[in-house]
Amino acid sequence: MPSVTKTFKDQDSAIVVDEGYAPFYLAAWFGAPTEVTARAYFAWTTTIVEEAIRLNRNTVIVVDSEDAGRPSAKVRALMAELSEHVPRAEKLITVFVALPNPLVRGTLTAMQWVTRKPWPMVVVPSIEEDITRGLAALRAAGVTPPVGLDATTHKRLSRTA
Repeated sequence: MPSVTKTFKDQDSAIVVDEGYAPFYLAAWFGAPTEVTARAYFAWTTTIVEEAIRLNRNTVIVVDSEDAGRPSAKVRALMAELSEHVPRAEKLITVFVALPNPLVRGTLTAMQWVTRKPWPMVVVPSIEEDITRGLAALRAAGVTPPVGLDATTHKRLSRTA
């Protein structure tokens, strides 16, 4: 299946998403998120979750945060706020986040503490495990995984996609 990418950029921050394997979505974060990229990402996520709810379709979002930087305190607060507005569909949506960087893992944990709604995500150490577990989640939900997506052969999304 061909990649269908969108890129949200601002300063040294970029978030690239691939919608070509729907209902399996890939996202990669580069640099420290800014207000612009955070808003764009959460708007995109809201659209994906709303579509899953509307179609009653099990959906996986896999996030590669290997090249993500630590957001500023202002952006962390904004991301916590924005997460409050994403519809919750835990029975339909599974989010796997690859977070090898301990500073970014700590930041994510702290952001979760200040939100009123739990974040339905599983943190794993690598994009390969992200994809493996995401494909398994679809299978477990009775959804045939997308053709052509494999954790061992997948090339990470590029900042310049």
